[in-house]
Amino acid sequence: MKCRGFQYELGKKFTWDGAVRCGDRGGHSVVCPMDALSHYSPVDGRRYFECEAGGTIDGKNNVDSKIASSELTLKSEIGLDGLIKEQFDYVKQLAEGNAAQGYRGHAAAQGYGGHAAAQGYRGHAEVHGEDAIAAAFGIDGKVMAGKVGAWLTAYEWGYDGSDRHIKAGKCVRVDGEKIKPNVWYTLKNGEFVEVEE
Repeated sequence: MKCRGFQYELGKKFTWDGAVRCGDRGGHSVVCPMDALSHYSPVDGRRYFECEAGGTIDGKNNVDSKIASSELTLKSEIGLDGLIKEQFDYVKQLAEGNAAQGYRGHAAAQGYGGHAAAQGYRGHAEVHGEDAIAAAFGIDGKVMAGKVGAWLTAYEWGYDGSDRHIKAGKCVRVDGEKIKPNVWYTLKNGEFVEVEE
């Protein structure tokens, strides 16, 4: 397991002496799991790991949740499927206290890094802050963000004749072009599509 020429070993703690600077020196990881895809797209046999960062941590990164640390341990290989599951758990944990459940439940959050999640049938979540996350986990859920740079997460459900199941889940950053601020989205055929309010 090599990253930019550095050889890692599963289960071994690696340490860096001296100053730690995000993007320059130290062991790098991300707090928000899907941010890993901004640095390492899932091609060419790329591998993804759960890790533990410790010691001195520098999180001065204006792009995403990437951090550098003076200690880094690779705990387990999780792959792309595991990365998606970790993102689901991450958003769900962040949304505690800002979650809506039940038919057409609505959750909203404002401010930098705010998080809102809706879990029920046709639930909707919206955020109005930078680096905020809106997540809809339920059937026909929808999400909206008021600012470029926020994140939207949604799930699409299928029906096999006897039970409902998740068909797809996706997380995207509001870029102002393909995914616009102040527009409601839902997931259809694995892609975000605009929907009525």
